[in-house]
This record gives sequence, structure tokens and C-alpha cells, in this order.
Amino acid sequence: MAMLRCFLMKLPALVLAGFMATCGAATVDDEAWLARVAYSAQPEALQEVKKIGREAYLEKQLSPPQTDDLPASVQAYVKGLETLQQPLADTLIEVRSARTSLKGLSEKERRKVRGSLTKKSQAFRKEAGERSILRATFSPWQLREQLTWFWFNHFNVFLAKGAVPYALADYENVLRADALGNFRDLLKASLMHPAMLVYLDNVRSTKNKPNENYARELLELHTLGVNGGYTQKDVQALARILTGVTVVFHKKTPKMSPKLRPLYIREGAFEFDPRLHDFSDKTFLGHTIKGSGWPEVEQVLDILATHPSTARHIARQLSTFLVADEPPKELVEGAADIFTKSKGDLKATVQFIIESDAFSAYAGKQFKSPLQYAISAVQIAGIKDPARVVRVVRQALTLAGAPLYGRLTPDGYDLQGGSWISTGQLANRLAVAENVTGLKRRGPPRDNAMDGRDMQRAGKQKVNADMSSDKSPTAVQKDLFLRLAGPKFMYR
Repeated sequence: MAMLRCFLMKLPALVLAGFMATCGAATVDDEAWLARVAYSAQPEALQEVKKIGREAYLEKQLSPPQTDDLPASVQAYVKGLETLQQPLADTLIEVRSARTSLKGLSEKERRKVRGSLTKKSQAFRKEAGERSILRATFSPWQLREQLTWFWFNHFNVFLAKGAVPYALADYENVLRADALGNFRDLLKASLMHPAMLVYLDNVRSTKNKPNENYARELLELHTLGVNGGYTQKDVQALARILTGVTVVFHKKTPKMSPKLRPLYIREGAFEFDPRLHDFSDKTFLGHTIKGSGWPEVEQVLDILATHPSTARHIARQLSTFLVADEPPKELVEGAADIFTKSKGDLKATVQFIIESDAFSAYAGKQFKSPLQYAISAVQIAGIKDPARVVRVVRQALTLAGAPLYGRLTPDGYDLQGGSWISTGQLANRLAVAENVTGLKRRGPPRDNAMDGRDMQRAGKQKVNADMSSDKSPTAVQKDLFLRLAGPKFMYR
């Protein structure tokens, strides 16, 4: 193992990439197909595919129930995560109240409150990540779990921005519910969520001072794409349309004139405050938007969700994630056509992509992302203990510099697997294989969520490890290590 590690570390990245791509090729059998629909081809799922066929299996995956259907021990673990039990709106009000109280306290008391808030924030993002990892590992609805990660990454938020850590679990739940639903619904759910509104500063956007951060990313990343046909004037108009779209941090309904009161909206932690809204008429993507309050936002959602550029952008993103780093043009065009004709039906779009010839043709040729590798490794290893799964996956993502919710910028982690190919990344995966198989015992990673400074060090700083070897590795351990460390397993 030491010789293999040394050999891989010395290989030039381009030579290594070519070697891996060649060795990663796989025949299009049920196992290779399933390893793309799911995180890995687990024995029970593979048996089901062989029994009922790919078409029937895919249809089940495309129509998951709202329940998690996790094993009893895992479900019990998730239920024990206390931060997931409190409604988001209540949490945000409590946090804001605690921060407001700082003004009347002594310095010693302020330090105590700040320390308490820091611990609270860390607990929220830690437990959100635990549930996410356990769902991805143990849920039988593997396609939905993969798409939940995809959509979170598409509508990315960063764990250390303001009130975002308290909203992570709820935000992921909201996106998960619509992961195979309708794109307009998904877009609206993201637009109305505190995690997004705080992360991209729309909570600070008012008629007197519109903030363009969210408007720009809504066009560039979430819908039309970089070359989607919008201009800076469209960004400015959208920013004005989104004024007053904010978050509830208080219990009482704000006072306003009788004229504005019927226009006020409050749903959970979301708030549309007409006092902050620019009611002038706007021109957006060639459409006249009459100043009317929230209906302006609904009109914009209609325009963006049905725009041809959105169809192409979403089709390409999904095709890149599900099929190949550079998906065939015909596949993207076909998926965009399905997206358009079905009015943004994500189930139909995903089904078209998976049933395409390209999906099978590229099987075994796309390098796994850090999360895909980590989840597939613990699945194939058959690790059943929830706490150990969380530790192993967390360590793997920390080593790779790709922790959950840890992408600082709104573009999310790169969907192209090739961006993760390097001698350093492969050496990290050997460490994960050692950890999973028990051939070398490694100490657990820090369980507390990382702050912004930690993110800058992620990928450069390895987790401290106990390198003492097992006395007598079994043949099963050795075989499993060779599988997890082998070129074929690096690809999907």
C-alpha cells in the first residue's frame, strides 16, 4: 500500500488522468448502470434491478414517497438530532432576539452570549450535515438523494454566512421535496427561503437601496445561464422587483398603512414587506412588469421558468451531473426539449437523460466527485453504524476540500468529475479506503462544523491520524481495499 501511494503521488497529473480514464471503462451491465442511478451498486438493489428490470426500477426511483424509509437504527439516530426539531421561523426569531440583547449587556455577558450563539450555530450545521450524509447513504431512494445534492449545489448557499447555518436543514428539506417535481416550484422554493435570501443579501434590498447580488445569480446561475441573453438592465430591474422579499426575524406583524396591509405576506420564516418594495413599473427581458408587489415576483418566475435559455442551462447541468463532463450536444438539446414541452417537469427531464443511449455509453467514464466516492465507499463496505458513516464521510470530504455546504461562492462545486482528478485527491481516497476497511486506523475528524477560516484551509490540511496498523488484516479487508482504491471504483 505504501508503494502504491508513493507511485500515485509521483505520477504527473495528466498521465494519471489518462491512466485512470482508460482503466475506468466498464461494460454497460446492470451493475455499471445502477452505479449511476444510485451512489453505488449495492447488492440488494442490484438484485432488484435484475429481478424487475431497469425500466421498472427507474420508475420507482423517479416516484419516491415523501418518507425517508431509513433503517430503524439510522432513523433513531436522525430523530435524536435536536436542532432539526424546532421550526425555522422560531429559531431565527430566537437568534435575532439574542443578538439584539447584546446592546444592554456588559462585555463579559456579551462574550458569553456570543459563545453560546457560536455553539448553537455549529450544532445546527453539524446536524444538518449528519442527516444529509445518512440519507444519502441509507435511503433506498438513491436517485432523489443524488438530485437533492445537485439542486442544493445549483442553488448553493454557504454555511458560515449570517443566519444561514440555522436554515441549512430546512433549506435542504425544501429542495429535496421538489427534486423530481416542477422546476418553477423548485425555483420559487429557493427564492422564498431564508437561506438564499440571507446568503445573497436580499434581506438588505429595499426600494431606496436595491441589492443586485441575488438578482444577478438568479439569472446567471439559477435560470438563464451566463450567456442566457440578459443584460445589466435586466439585473437592475430584477433587483427592484425583488425589493421587500425578505425574512421574518420578529414575532409581531409590522405596522403599515391600510393600502399596503393586504399586500403583506408572511409564510413561516418568509416575508414580503410592501413597505420596502419598489412599486414602479419595470421592463424585464422585454416584458413590462406593472408595479403590484408580490405578483411581480410570480410573473418573473413564469418568465424565467419557461425561458428557452433556462431549458438549455438546466438540461446541460443535469446532463453533466448524470452523464458526462462534456455531455453530447444531442442529449442536451433533447433534454431541453423535454423540459420545455413538459413545462419544467424535472421527473420527465431526468427520465429522458437516464434512458438515453449516452447515459449507458458513458457508464464507468465519469470521475466521481468527493461525495460520490465517499458515499459509494461506505455503502460497498457495508458500514451500518450511523456515527461511523458520518465520521468517515466527513473526513473524506474534509480531505478533498469539499465539505457539505462549504462552497463559499454561489456557483457551487464543479459538476465535472475531471476537476477532481489529481495525485493529491487520489492519495486522499487511498486514506479513505484505509479508513473504511480498517487496514489502518485513523482518528475521527473534528465533528464541529467548520467556519469561514477553516474553509480556506480545507484541502490543504489533513485530519490528524493514528497510523498504527491492524495486527492481521483479513483477506476480505485486503480485497475491499483493493476495490475501493482501484481505478475502476474512482469512476461511475
